[in-house]
Amino acid sequence: MKRLLIMLAAAATVVLAGCAGDDKPLAAGDTGATILASSKQSAEKEQGARDIHDQDAFKKLWDEIYAGRTEPALPTVDFTKNTVVAYFLGEMKHGGFVLRVDRAEAVKDGYDVDFLVISPGNNCHNETQDATQYFLVATVPTTQQVTFDVKNRETPGCR
Repeated sequence: MKRLLIMLAAAATVVLAGCAGDDKPLAAGDTGATILASSKQSAEKEQGARDIHDQDAFKKLWDEIYAGRTEPALPTVDFTKNTVVAYFLGEMKHGGFVLRVDRAEAVKDGYDVDFLVISPGNNCHNETQDATQYFLVATVPTTQQVTFDVKNRETPGCR
């Protein structure tokens, strides 16, 4: 009986975590990337990924992200060792999404970065019903060409 209760508690935790709707990405950990900024509000309304290899282009990207809003200080990046990567989810009709760098690693012809988009489950309470424009900006330890892959995952449906 005790074992059954533990299993039920663990299952409930997984289901509830899927409905949390946390819009902040988790720390990059050992994915090979360092998160510089992320939010659910950006001036960029189109979906896409970018790689930035110099300070001027980074400043331009930063200004585009925060256009019309209070802009935080531009993070310091050593472009002799790093590349800035950014992913924009595009304009969504509600909140509850999570963006992460799933993997970032050197490959034969450059560097691969995989972004993971976790969509809120069906019938989950979303943090907002307002339009959102999620984005994530990170650095990866390369000066080579970067290729991107975007993976999507849906959380379990909420009841």
